[in-house]
Amino acid sequence: MRSGQRKKLSLEQWKQVAKEIISLGVLHINFTGGEPLLERNLFRIIKCFNPKSTIISINTNGILLNKKMIEELKKAGVDVIKISIDNPVPEEHDKIRDKGTFQQVVKALEYIHKTKGIIGQISTTCAKEILNSSRIWELLKLARKSTMLYWD
Repeated sequence: MRSGQRKKLSLEQWKQVAKEIISLGVLHINFTGGEPLLERNLFRIIKCFNPKSTIISINTNGILLNKKMIEELKKAGVDVIKISIDNPVPEEHDKIRDKGTFQQVVKALEYIHKTKGIIGQISTTCAKEILNSSRIWELLKLARKSTMLYWD
């Protein structure tokens, strides 16, 4: 293990953490990262948190999301998938994430929207350049279009 690197919890430790958290009355568990979809025991860990009685959400960069992964997350008990979009302009987003990722995450959001029992959300950091360039409004339009949410 490199200096400053943390040791991962075992599945048994996750079970104990989940038991203690649930006993405290926690109703919402959010898995974030790094990138939680890289965790090989993610589906087992999610099940430790009793998805039938807690809200389970995941924050992801969306690169590993495809139909199969979304279906597996739903089956494991995930209620909400929050996908990072850094910029509503595909080329600008892809400069930060990787070429082609913008279209990939938009497709994932659209598939999530069509899938009953799971909610897709856009997660973003409102950087000064986004706010000053009015791109925040483009991001809201993207959220409306890709998730079919309607605000009046």
